[in-house]
Amino acid sequence: MDMGLEPWHLWVSIALCLLIGEVFVSGFVLASLGLGALTGALVHQLTGDMGWGVGSFALGSGAALLLIRPYFSKLLAPEERSSFGAAGMVGDAITVSDASDVGGQLKARYRDSLWSLKSEDELFEGDQVVITDVEGATLIVKKIEED
Repeated sequence: MDMGLEPWHLWVSIALCLLIGEVFVSGFVLASLGLGALTGALVHQLTGDMGWGVGSFALGSGAALLLIRPYFSKLLAPEERSSFGAAGMVGDAITVSDASDVGGQLKARYRDSLWSLKSEDELFEGDQVVITDVEGATLIVKKIEED
């Protein structure tokens, strides 16, 4: 039973499936492969040769992955910094609540917890510091210089 389908119909069907799949999976990888499949369909239709179709699929997909994917990834990537986890802590200012000058360790209350601090600066109780990094349960801080 002949359905009247040509090989380029298969290329277009694959391309549509990949482009629809991109809706459910982020990263523009499936969309790049879909554009490659459309390229394969076009070249296969023009030349009638499966070898040229497969080659153009590879070249089209590779070009889309290298050129188009980075552009769209950068265009749609969120610019604001995350408010969760360690990334959300960096840049926040806190006050030192216990310092080594009174026999304790450097500590500060941040949000709901008491955190150990590590700094290259000499810190005293009451000093204002800014979080520059997080190493496990220790906040790496830098003293805020007062003018």
